[in-house]
Amino acid sequence: MRKAYSILAVAVTTSACSGGIAPTEQQQHAQESGCPTQLNEQLSYITLDAAIADYKTYRPICDKDGYPLCGNLNGKVIATASEFCTALRDKNLLQ
Repeated sequence: MRKAYSILAVAVTTSACSGGIAPTEQQQHAQESGCPTQLNEQLSYITLDAAIADYKTYRPICDKDGYPLCGNLNGKVIATASEFCTALRDKNLLQ
């Protein structure tokens, strides 16, 4: 019984220490792709219509061809980067 306790303590300590050191794979990809992470998060809290009405604010989420630089966020999201960039392409608002 004592041996199992020691292994558990090591496993908990190791997982707690390594979690804060390296960014997650998703965070690493967002940094490399040039994704404006904060802007993408703000977009997720508003409706697609509101984002399109203020498209100049959220435009950096899309590349020059109108494809998202950011991945879609998980959870309770109202508008996604994919939906927003597709709408900009469809409405010719990429300039």
